[in-house]
Amino acid sequence: MKDKVLDKKVIDIVHKIANKMKEPEYVRDVCNQKRNYISVNTGIGSQWSELSLINGYPALGVLFGELHEVFPQEEWDLVGHKYMIKIEEIIKEKGIEQFTFFSGAGSVGMAAYALSCNGKRYNNFLKSINDFIFEEYPIILNGITLQHKDVYMWDYDVIRGVSSIGRYLLFFKQDSRIRNLIEKILKYLITLVDNIEVFGNVVPRFYISRENQFLQSDRELYTKGNFNFGVSHGISGPLAFMSIALINGIEVEGQRNAIRKIVSILNNFRYTENKATYWPGRVSFEDFIEKKVYEKNRRASWCYGVPGIGRTIYLAGKALDDEGYKNIGIDAFSKLCLLKEDELKLISPTFCHGYAGLLQVLNLMCNDTGLGKLREYRDKILNKILSFYCEDSAFGFYDIDISDYANMSDIKKFDNCGLLNGSTGVVLSILGAIRPNKTQWDSIFMIN
Repeated sequence: MKDKVLDKKVIDIVHKIANKMKEPEYVRDVCNQKRNYISVNTGIGSQWSELSLINGYPALGVLFGELHEVFPQEEWDLVGHKYMIKIEEIIKEKGIEQFTFFSGAGSVGMAAYALSCNGKRYNNFLKSINDFIFEEYPIILNGITLQHKDVYMWDYDVIRGVSSIGRYLLFFKQDSRIRNLIEKILKYLITLVDNIEVFGNVVPRFYISRENQFLQSDRELYTKGNFNFGVSHGISGPLAFMSIALINGIEVEGQRNAIRKIVSILNNFRYTENKATYWPGRVSFEDFIEKKVYEKNRRASWCYGVPGIGRTIYLAGKALDDEGYKNIGIDAFSKLCLLKEDELKLISPTFCHGYAGLLQVLNLMCNDTGLGKLREYRDKILNKILSFYCEDSAFGFYDIDISDYANMSDIKKFDNCGLLNGSTGVVLSILGAIRPNKTQWDSIFMIN
């Protein structure tokens, strides 16, 4: 039975936040304030990125596109159009330098797609973006393919890699040119499970060497490299994309075998602790060879935790019609629902490694399985997220995260407008818990 009080509370919060974020200049100015800066290896700077879903104008395009579909009489599409005008101005002035779903071409394409009213609007804009991707991206893909075993996580991952742009292109699979490009992406991803030799051992090609680690701290930790299992930056992202492509009727030779091989690898490292099921986020080269789990990850996050990895294995089961794989995912979520709040290891309401990501994946699993215990836990997580709401804040919800990525320290509250770590991701997730998803915005996260 629907909780009308909870429903009203969510809708009220969604509207209050949406009204705060109606003006592009306000959003930009808040995000650019020094209190929202972070420290990374290259120095201290703003998280704002104009053409990004992470913390930029396209995120608001997606938000107002969804709001227009859910509340069609409220003219949120007009607000969304303001953001599209800003996006077009920036493209004309600076061009597009990136192609992924989270930044650049994929981001602005997703904003237009969400505001298109099922393809009735922004057709010329979408055509120009898709033509640009079709003309330019094969060059990037060929470069990645020619690297052979010299793999970086951003070659293939969901945030910056080919899985990301591939998922965006699935919206336009009816275009034969786009379909051909999707198939090329799939063929590359399949090579990630090919065997290579490293330090005298046979391992899958998605191995990331010490030199190719993203952070200096990781180079020091993984002296022989590692294997990344997460959805955001690891092999679960390609697994999800290959499965979703198969569900969408796109298949190339070796795709099914690659899906099975990745699931098998993930399950070799599945472990149980306090009756809950977990997968490690990353596995060192040494531990991979010995098939043991040393670096345990108990955070119930989309990016590296059970919600993300369990969901991708469930999607593999849907794609292959494999009840065993589906049941692995269902069992992991059923046990997750037994965890107490402090056992989730979450501190932020946001999507990437916070409560919103857990909420949205639970919502999808509820829709797919109909299990009452998942629905009850989803509503519990929804209420937890609502407790983070701060009416006096710039965007309603803060991103609570480390501010010093160079040293992985110093937790602060940030004003972030985006989907990944910002208020837009929270708003869409809480709205998705009470209303059907209209624009497939969660496809960005490779979970649907």
